[in-house]
Amino acid sequence: PGPDAGVQEPNFIVKPGAPEGEGYLLTLVNKLAENRSELAILDAKRIEPLCSWQVASRATIARWTYRRFSMG
Repeated sequence: PGPDAGVQEPNFIVKPGAPEGEGYLLTLVNKLAENRSELAILDAKRIEPLCSWQVASRATIARWTYRRFSMG
């Protein structure tokens, strides 16, 4: 992603009908210098990018989830 980017924790999505371990990794990549995010989709077996979508603004989903559940 580059020196001015931060990657959030990926989520594994099972590829239907495929052998165990095959699927996709979805993660948000924060482009800090550009103040925006991208949703990146990678091949989970090879850890190779398949595609990405630009999000309109910088997403902070992981931070919101942490705050929501840590406050009880």
